[in-house]
Amino acid sequence: MSGTASLPASASGFTSPSGAAYCAAAMVVLGASVPFSAALADFPTASAQAARYALGGAALLAVLAVKRDTPVRVSLGDWLLLAAMAASGLAGFNIAMMSALRHTDAAVVAAIVGCVPVGLAVIVPFLARRMPDGQTLASAVVVVAGTALVHGSGTATAGGLCAASTALVCDVLFTVLAARLTPRLGALRVAAYSCVLAVPMLAVFAVLAGEVPRLRAPTLTETAVIAFLGLILTAASFIAWFAGIARIGADLAGVFVGLVPVTALAVTALGTASAPRPTAVAGVLTVGVGLAVAVLRPASAPHPHPTFARPGVVALPRPTLLSVAAA
Repeated sequence: MSGTASLPASASGFTSPSGAAYCAAAMVVLGASVPFSAALADFPTASAQAARYALGGAALLAVLAVKRDTPVRVSLGDWLLLAAMAASGLAGFNIAMMSALRHTDAAVVAAIVGCVPVGLAVIVPFLARRMPDGQTLASAVVVVAGTALVHGSGTATAGGLCAASTALVCDVLFTVLAARLTPRLGALRVAAYSCVLAVPMLAVFAVLAGEVPRLRAPTLTETAVIAFLGLILTAASFIAWFAGIARIGADLAGVFVGLVPVTALAVTALGTASAPRPTAVAGVLTVGVGLAVAVLRPASAPHPHPTFARPGVVALPRPTLLSVAAA
């Protein structure tokens, strides 16, 4: 099929164990950040996100400067797409999530946004002009079912469901724009520029949302969390995520998003010294089955790898600020 290429399978039958490790590491860090994000509950959310992307963008720009990559001309059209990418996947996603969480339980919001693996398993092959890989799609469905069990149930309003669906669409749009920009501009450049462009957008929203009167100097704990989100999650995890996507493809990488609620649940349970719900444990096991289905492949059937699936094709990790019940 056009737009595809096959990577040689390893002896274990999986295309790239190192790629899986990179993706898993990025998602584990993201999941671990979710409980810590609760420390920002009393700090204006949009302002905190603007600071986080400012730190992350600055770190990524510094990496670009050190790497001294071959200069690439960024056209006006590229800048417009980068702005749309930042507006949807970074600023828009966070704004939609904030709105959704004000009207709908976090579990419901997480279940809707957690459908990202299935979306990637379908959309990425479509962009590569090939049929979805059946094994990847099946594993994505299992992982999404597992994450729904981990998050549990909750109440919802029409407005909250609409906002959560908007967040999901923002993630999808971000993926499409990144897939178009990354092959020519490079993953690191796309990530850095989109982070920087998201800062003024979130700053404007902070003003419109009335955060300015509530803005204050962060406490020591809040500063540490913002620094972690900006420097570790946004910068370091982006690099790991990019490296993994480059090795295993965007559609298969999306399955590892299921590790986010699993890690968040584990960190929360350890922090509160309480056992998770039986259904949450069942969800963790289900996610594990889904991941096993995704990565255990016959050596004779390597995972189809889209030619454009290099770093940045998949939505970049970001803290969801969702609480995970551990009752």
